Amino acid sequence: MTVNPVDYVGRSASVAQAALQQAGLEAEIGTVLGGEPSDPSRCRVLYLSPTGEVPRGETVSVTCQEF
Repeated sequence: MTVNPVDYVGRSASVAQAALQQAGLEAEIGTVLGGEPSDPSRCRVLYLSPTGEVPRGETVSVTCQEF
């Protein structure tokens, strides 16, 4: 599975999480301040790690900023 940041950056963390899970990946969401967002739908994705080719079943860290 190719994880392209352009597909996720700027979207809500909840949308990114659903898309990653649909692609067979796990998503771990955290805020830039640390910890989980209180409402992932109100947290904009800033970056993901890793990007590029990621094996199915792997975990992608999604970092977002609450607004």
